[in-house]
Amino acid sequence: MEGNTLIPIVSVGFGFGVGAGESTDPKKGSGSGGGTGGGGGVKPVAVIIVNKDGVWVESLKGGVTSLLEKVADVAAKFVPAKPASS
Repeated sequence: MEGNTLIPIVSVGFGFGVGAGESTDPKKGSGSGGGTGGGGGVKPVAVIIVNKDGVWVESLKGGVTSLLEKVADVAAKFVPAKPASS
């Protein structure tokens, strides 16, 4: 893929949460509790392809598997076939 540049486009998301509470129960007494949590993720959504013929965007609908398939497809278009040996 000499002369080709692939630029991945990704969606990045993060989320965090915090909670706390207190209670007084005449039978069980008083108590309190709390908790925290967080998470994040990265998902490939497209790839920008730049070469001597121009620039275009290829959408990726199935995540990482599609990204690998798309890269293989694009590579196959630009890598010259080996001549048959005799």
